[in-house]
Amino acid sequence: ALTGAAYPAIGQRIATLVMYLNTPEKGGGTTFPDVFLEVAPQRGNAVFFSYERPHPSTQTLHGGAPVIAGEKWIATKWLREREFK
Repeated sequence: ALTGAAYPAIGQRIATLVMYLNTPEKGGGTTFPDVFLEVAPQRGNAVFFSYERPHPSTQTLHGGAPVIAGEKWIATKWLREREFK
């Protein structure tokens, strides 16, 4: 069962995989402002990033840029410290 704000039963998130299921007509990139990077959403591509701890020094702050035209569909897989049961 999930417990507490940080979900100690399954542990902290240690990595993220964002998979792009379609290609928007315009916009919708995944932005990493701390490293001045934007990954363009392209169907069949993915972006993977990992972190040893949730802390600003890992420079994994990210977000979705607005979709200007079309739609953006993604699937996200979070990898955690322990198996989810």
